[in-house]
Amino acid sequence: MQKQVKLFLKKGQKITPRQLQKLEEDKLRLIHADDSDLEGAYIASDLFNKDTGEVLLEVGQEITKDKLEEIDALGIKSLPVLCIDHINVGPYLRNTLMADKNKNRVDALVDIYRVLRPGEPHP
Repeated sequence: MQKQVKLFLKKGQKITPRQLQKLEEDKLRLIHADDSDLEGAYIASDLFNKDTGEVLLEVGQEITKDKLEEIDALGIKSLPVLCIDHINVGPYLRNTLMADKNKNRVDALVDIYRVLRPGEPHP
């Protein structure tokens, strides 16, 4: 038995908040997208090569044409992306996190401590 596919939006159609709410009510979870739709989007979770364990994309990283070719060569068919349209939703929090130099919790806590107690010795 073949799975039934229902068309919710036409290609290139802008999604309004009302349409988005309707899609959520209908429990839409997957959106078919071409490479051109994904280029410039941001990945929502780390993406790994299952064979080698290599990290292809880290969360928040921009999806480029080269990475899409690599992903396609590995046969990956589904990508979680951040819902950023640069009109209603901007990448402000993502940009802030990408600019942060701290790579772990301890480094972040030391930086906070330096700001709160600038005159005291730091670990």
